[in-house]
Parts: sequence; C-alpha cells; structure tokens
Amino acid sequence: MAEPAQRKSLLPAARWVWQSFVKTTLVPLLLVEVAIIGVYIASVYFSHRENVSSLRTMATAQIEAVVRSNAGYINEKLRGITSLTEILRADTRRALDTPFTPSAAALAALGMSPDGAYYSQTDTGGPAVFFSGAMPVGPAEKAKAQQLLQLEGTLKSLRAANSIVVQSYVNTRDSLNIIYPWFDVLTQYAAKMDIPSYNFYYEADQQHNPQRRVVWTAPYLDPAGAGWIVSAIAPVYRRDVLEAVVGIDVTIGSIVREVLNLKLQWGGYGVLVAQDGTVIALPGAGERDWGLSELTSHDYQTAILKDTLKPDAFNLYKRDQLAPLAAVVARSPAGVTEVEFRGSKLVGWATVEEPGWKLLVLVPQSNLFAVVNELRASATKIAWLMVTGLLLFYLVFFTVLYFRAQAESRRLTRPLLALNELAHRIGAGEYHHLPERFEILEFDDTVRLVAGMGESLGATVQQLQSAEAQARASQERLELVLTASALGVWDWDVFSNQTWRSERFRALVGAPGAEDSVSGFALREYLHPGDLERFERRLAAVLAGRSETLNEEVRLARADGSYIWVQCVAQLRRDEQDRAQRMVGSIADITARRTAAEELREAKEAAEDASRAKSQFLATISHEIRTPLNGVLGMAQLLQASRLTPEQREYADTILSSGSHLLGLLNEVLDFARIEAGRLELVNAPFSPRACVEDIARLMAPPLRVKKLEFVWSIEGPMPPSVLGDEVRLRQVLLNLLSNAVKFTEQGGVDFLVRARLESPQKVALAFRVADTGIGIPEDKLTEIFQAFRQADNTHTRNYGGTGLGLSLSDRLVRMMGSQITAAPRAGGGSVFSFEIELAVVDQPAGAEDAEAAAVGEPPALAAATAPAPRRVLVAEDNAVNRRLVEVMLRKLGFTVELAIDGLQTVARIEESPPDILLLDLQMPGMNGLDVARRVRAREAAQHLPRLPIVAVTANAFAGDREACLAAGMDDFLAKPFASHELAGKLEAALAAARA
Repeated sequence: MAEPAQRKSLLPAARWVWQSFVKTTLVPLLLVEVAIIGVYIASVYFSHRENVSSLRTMATAQIEAVVRSNAGYINEKLRGITSLTEILRADTRRALDTPFTPSAAALAALGMSPDGAYYSQTDTGGPAVFFSGAMPVGPAEKAKAQQLLQLEGTLKSLRAANSIVVQSYVNTRDSLNIIYPWFDVLTQYAAKMDIPSYNFYYEADQQHNPQRRVVWTAPYLDPAGAGWIVSAIAPVYRRDVLEAVVGIDVTIGSIVREVLNLKLQWGGYGVLVAQDGTVIALPGAGERDWGLSELTSHDYQTAILKDTLKPDAFNLYKRDQLAPLAAVVARSPAGVTEVEFRGSKLVGWATVEEPGWKLLVLVPQSNLFAVVNELRASATKIAWLMVTGLLLFYLVFFTVLYFRAQAESRRLTRPLLALNELAHRIGAGEYHHLPERFEILEFDDTVRLVAGMGESLGATVQQLQSAEAQARASQERLELVLTASALGVWDWDVFSNQTWRSERFRALVGAPGAEDSVSGFALREYLHPGDLERFERRLAAVLAGRSETLNEEVRLARADGSYIWVQCVAQLRRDEQDRAQRMVGSIADITARRTAAEELREAKEAAEDASRAKSQFLATISHEIRTPLNGVLGMAQLLQASRLTPEQREYADTILSSGSHLLGLLNEVLDFARIEAGRLELVNAPFSPRACVEDIARLMAPPLRVKKLEFVWSIEGPMPPSVLGDEVRLRQVLLNLLSNAVKFTEQGGVDFLVRARLESPQKVALAFRVADTGIGIPEDKLTEIFQAFRQADNTHTRNYGGTGLGLSLSDRLVRMMGSQITAAPRAGGGSVFSFEIELAVVDQPAGAEDAEAAAVGEPPALAAATAPAPRRVLVAEDNAVNRRLVEVMLRKLGFTVELAIDGLQTVARIEESPPDILLLDLQMPGMNGLDVARRVRAREAAQHLPRLPIVAVTANAFAGDREACLAAGMDDFLAKPFASHELAGKLEAALAAARA
C-alpha cells in the first residue's frame, strides 16, 4: 500500500483527464494570448518612457534658458551699481582731501542734538548729515562733516543714474554719516550710533575685504527705513587707514518682483537666494512647498542690530528638510537636475555673479508629465479590459470542458474501481473471492490474477502469524531489560541502513508510540543543527577505523520541539573483510547537569552585561553633563574677562567656582567607576617629587588664607630629583587629603609633611602625612570613612557637604600604588592621614636638575599672539550654546570663524572651501565626527589634497576616546569643558604640526 505522502501525489482518473486537456490545449492557447497582451503593455511602457525622456529634455533646456537669462538680467542691473560705487569712492577720496565751505543755507540747517549728535535739522534739498556723537563732536568733526557736503552733486547724480538706487551714503570711522536723499535722522537713527559696528561698514574692512574692491552685503533691513535692501560698499583708505566706507543701497523690491512674476510653464515658480542662503524672494507656490510666509513687516529696533537678517527658517542651508535642495544648489554655479523636495521636482539654478545670489526655478514633475501620464493611463485601462475579457472567456470555456472531462472519466474508471475494491478486501483479510466479469479483456484478466493472488496470500499469512507470536515473546523480554536500565538503546545495520530503537529511546525523544525500526541512522533526524557537524565528524572517524568508540554529548529534538542533552555511547562491529557492519549504542538523559552548567554561564554573562551597561551609562551621563557644563564654565570665563561691577564679578566668580566644583564631582564619580570596572590604569612616567610637592603647597595656600588657617609644610630626607610613577594620581590623592583638612578645620591649621627614605640607590620610600586641628573623626568611624558614599557625619543636619567619594577614591588609588591610607585622631583634636609608597629612582645626567629648574616658570605665550594673519577655523558643533561659546573664544583669539551644525554640512563646507583648521565635535546628527574625519581623509587621499588639521572636541571622558579620534585621522583631542587658553594651545599646536 502506498504511504500517505505518496498517495497525496496520486490523481483520480477524472482529474487526470481534466489536467491532460489543460496541458495539451488550454494552457498553450492561454500563453499565446497572454504574450499578445504582454507585447501591448510593453509597447505602452516603452512609448511612455520615450515621451517622458523627450519632454524632460525640452523642459530642461527651457528651464536652463529662463534661469540664465533672468540671472543675467539681475546681474547687469547690479553691475551698473558697482560702477557707480567706484565713482562715489573716487569723489569721496577727493572730498576728504579738499577743503570746502558749504552755503549759508546748508550751514544754517546744521545743529547739535541733546544727545551730542551733529545733524541736518531741515531739508535743504541735499543730503542728510548725522555725526552720531559716539565720540565727542568738536570743531574739527563739524568741519569734516561740512567738507563732505561737497559730495551733494555726486550723490544726486547717482540717485538719478539708476532707477533701483534707493539711497547712497558715506560712513566714516568716527561715525559720521552723509546720506542722500534727506530724512529726519534723529527719529530714525539711534543715539550714539557706532557706525563701524554695522554690516554695511565692517564688511568692507581689511578683514572682510582685503582686496579693497566693491563688495555686496547680504540683505538686511535698512536702519534708515528703506526696508529690505542690499548695499554695494567700497572702502576709502588714506595712507592704509580705513577712513570711510561708501555705499549705494539698492532696494531689492523690483528684483523680487521680477522673480515672483517669472512666466513658467507646468506650474513652476522662481526663488531668489542670497549668498549665505537667505531666501530673498518666495512666491505663493513656494510658500506652500517651503512651509513659509514671506515677511511683510519690519522691526527696526531689531533690524539695526549687527548681522540681523531674516530668521533661520528663511535660510536654505539651515533647514534640515531643505537639505536635498541645498545640496544640488551648492554643488555648482548653475545647472538643472532632479531633486526630491515636497515631491519630485525639476530644479534649475544660476548665479547672479555680482552679489553671489542664486536664482532657482522649481517645476513639479507631476505637472511636467501630466499629458503623457494620461496617455499611459488610457492605454493601461485598455490593457485591463483585454485581460478581463480574456478571463471571462476562459472561465466559461474551462467550465464546459470540465464537465465534459468528468463524464468521460466515469466511463473509464468503473472497472478500475471494481478492481480496487477487490484489492482492498484481500488486504483486509478476505482472501477467497469469485472474480467479476468485465467486457474489456485486459481488465478481466487482471481481476482473475488478483483473485488467485489472494488465495496464495491467505495460506502464507497463516504461516507468518505462528512465527510472529514466537518473535513477539522474545521482543517483550528484551524490552523489559532495556526499560529497567533507563538507557535508550539503538541498533544500526550499516548494510541495510535500518535502525532499531528501544521503547526507552522513543520515550526520550517524545515518540513512545512510534515504530521501533526506521530507515537511516536514527540519531541524524533528532540532532540539533549546532551539534550535527561535530557528531558527523566523530561518526566518520569511527566508521573509518580512526577511533574505536563513539562517546559524545549532543542535543536531541523531542516531538514537542524541545531539546534534551544526552550522553551518546556506541560500539562498531566489523565483518571478516573489516567493513563496518553494525553499530550498537545507547543514550542517557543528562539535561539536568547541562542545564545547571548553562545557568552558571548565563549568570556570568549577565554580570558582564550589567558591567558594560554601567560603563555605557556613565559615559552617556558624562557626555550629557559635560556638554552644558562646557557652556556654563566657558561663558563664565568670558564674563570674567569683560568689564563688570564688583557685584557682577562676584556673581561670575560664584558661577565659575560652582561649575568647577561640579566638574570635580563628575571626575570623582568617573574615576570611581573606572576603578570599579578595572579600567583605570596608573601611568609610570618620570617626574620631580619635590616640584610636585611644592606645586601642591602653592595651590593650597589661597584657600588656607581665606579661612585664616596656619599652613606648615616641609620635606625631610634625601629627595631624589626624579622618580617613576603616576604624578597626576599622586597629586589627586594629596590635594584630596589637604582639601578635606581645610574643609573640616575652622581654626588652628594644617600640617603637610613629606619624608623621603632611600631604600637603595634605585628605590625611594616617600611617606606623606596630613594633619589638621579640625572636627576629628570618632574611632568607630575610622574605617567607615573609606567606604564609597559614606561620611563620618551622615545626618540630615551635618555641616559639611560632599559625595563621600573623595577618601574612598584616594584610598583605592593608593592601594593601586601598593600602599594604604591610614587615619587616626590627633592629640588635642583633629585628624591625621598618612601613607607611604615606594618609587623607582630615575638616573639623570649631570645638569639635568638645573635644566629642569630652569624650565619651571610661566608658560610660553600662545602662538596665536604672533600669528602672521587670522586663520579660518570651521567649527562643527550641533549644540547652540557651545557653538556660540567657541565662536566668541576664537574671535577673541584672532581667528576667523565659520560654523556648521551637523556632519553633512561640515563635509559640504570643506569640499566647497577648505578652512585652515577644523574643530570637530564627535556627536552630531546625520554624520558623527569620526565619520566626518574618515571622509575628509579619504577625499584627501583620493584627490592628493593637503592635509587639513582636525582637532576633536567631545564631552566623552572614558579611556579610548582619544585613540578612536586618532584612528579616524584626527590630529588632536580636546575634552569638554575647556578654557580659552587650552583651546588656543590645541589649535596652534595642530597648525604648527601642519606647517612642519
């Protein structure tokens, strides 16, 4: 009888007939018709693709022509303004060198304001005068203002020469402003206005315009009330002194109207963007795409502030959602490309060369291909109609053919069913039958042969039943023996590849009622995939004669899907020709033993995971605290350097002191965590013990003077000039002990004694003792104070703060040095802390000690003070506070600063215009600092570019951060928080290394 799996593959006669029809006739016909429809659909697809390609080519050319012509039109207008500015500069230079006396009417219109400004009080048809009074206005200043009134004719001519000129002016370095046309300057300008501090002046100075040419400012709100304007400005030098800046203000309203009214097909629109990314002109369609509404009102009190432009929301390079658009625009001066920005768009752009603006034209591709998409939709609808018709036809045709196949199959299968019934009865034990007669000869002969086979089979069955009863009795006896042994036994016949399995074997694998004999090696189907390869190697070794026995611990699958561990032991029998004949073995359940071992391993891994999680948590907390702490300490330092009242300076000192204290607590917690995790290692480097002690004594003198305590320190014994050890950690321990002595002492004093004792010419013992006259420590608390987060006074009313980590951390550091801190009460009140360490003596050549002493002194002046010219620093920092802090520090140090807020923007700035040095934060959105450094180094290697110095800045404080930075290609590492001189030192060192 066929197995169930085999019967599933057999077909009834009716189905076989039906499938024959389908395979020989219906399927080929269906494939032909499907092929025809497929060719139609393919032709529709390729036709649509060609139409789209042609339309895109045409649209690209048209958009490129529109954007180039309009950009050229705007550029020509602004180029004329540049020429007019050169004229004004030449006339101003002559006016400054030529004496002049204005008319009586002009002189009568000039007067002094209550705020000390010299200004034109009435409109005489000429320019307005405003000497702001930022510095006292005396006779010489008035004469200078009157002298520059001879520019009246020039200023009027410039206004008349070009329709887009809104006003022209001359600003001097002592805050004199001559501007035409006239307006009431007192109501518009702020008193004491410092003109050189505004962008329309300082953007023409030596730092911003070393070529001394005519330059264009970014768009800004005019302090004179003309709205959004740009200025063409030029410096006027007298004997290399920037005496004045002349400028012509151009209202961008007319240019904006040109952009907003661009006549474009396909629903496109134009956008005008300033050089710094500020959106100058944005039509209504662009407002919906960009999520903005164009500004229509102006706050002049805000507008006259330095560098005030439109909000960052209007800046193409400062909005993350505009990054795809910004990337293509920044790539080249002009071009046309596709970009994903609020849907797929075709973008064309060109540069207005005079001011460096860019004109963009954006066309939605959905509008561009609307017609061809409608054609494709119609063709697709036709294709679906064809498919639907074909399906309906075949549905009817298949139904009719199916019923016809059923009728024919019944005529054929009746005699076969009768023969099948006869075979079933014989199989059920009915061996004696009279065969039925059939009209088909072949069927009749087959039935008679089957009936005769049944008669013979009946006689054979009677003989087998007797032999089976005897074999069953023997099998039952064997099963009893195997069950009592608790082992699962198996017997594999290698020749026949049949395996017999005992009842206990089947129970262990969860199949107690399964057959006792199976085809193949019984263990293979149960082996865990992870153990299969190893077991097969051991089995192959036994079969090949390289091993006599098989003894393995493996996992076997049970019927419920679970696994058990078993000990598998087997022996191989060979025949006379030394061929593997039979293998007999047993399995024993060892799951409990293996489970216990696994639980022990998992507990160990869980403990290791917890340790890693703690370290990661501390690293994260360190970064999150150090980042804002850098801003607090840095801004406090900058505030201290400014002019403050005594009360304000006290507040600033308090902020800096509290921040430094918080940083110290954070460092203590991190050091304690490193020691707990076994990640803190001592450094073994040479240092001068005497210099170390003297430096510590100098550091402790100020807090002792504040509390009016006596401080006695001394060094006894032969102190070697240099020893090997970790000076930083030794200083940390001594400063901690001395700081505790000062904190817990209100009157009296502190004694600090260092005693040196030479153990041998190569080894010295240094004993340290710190004694105070403070509150003392009870004897029952002498050991408790060295426990983490514990203090001698733990009550809610204790008078002294602290984390309780200082002594614990110091004790652990001293233990790492091979010693131990001891604490004891001091006679008469107070406490005594002492410890002794042994250090190796460093042999020094003659004169080395004198050289070392000579080296002690003030640190050398920063290289920045003698730098030949300002260096451009690109600061990559995502935190706004730290970004502002670093910018102010660098500007005060004389650097030119550029800013980037994420990794992608940093890479784009470097590729556009490499700076002199990169100050790179490690944790930034989009692309972190390590990836930025790798990308910069890869670009330098691929394009053979000079190496850009990179200094990493991070709030991470764990070991390995510096190594990771250097491995990524950075030159140095600066941890937050940092001081201004530390920042300058790192930058100058990196720049010096790059020059070497």
